[in-house]
Amino acid sequence: QDTIQITLQLSEPGTVWCQPVMPLTDIDYLDEADVTNVTYRNYIKGRSGVATFKEFVDTAYVNVFVEVNRLEMANGTAAVTLA
Repeated sequence: QDTIQITLQLSEPGTVWCQPVMPLTDIDYLDEADVTNVTYRNYIKGRSGVATFKEFVDTAYVNVFVEVNRLEMANGTAAVTLA
């Protein structure tokens, strides 16, 4: 797959951010262990902007689709496509 589609709903209007990570420790790409309670906000909202995905939600309880197609490098300088 080269794109992951996430479907969700918010209980009130707002913004949804998504940042894909590798499920296992990886020295080249952003991985699950890199996202902690300290780094969470910066990573999810776009540490580098090269692989940040967001959707604005104007209406509560409506399906929102976020399509993710890039994975950020661990150093935050670039991203690669999913494939």
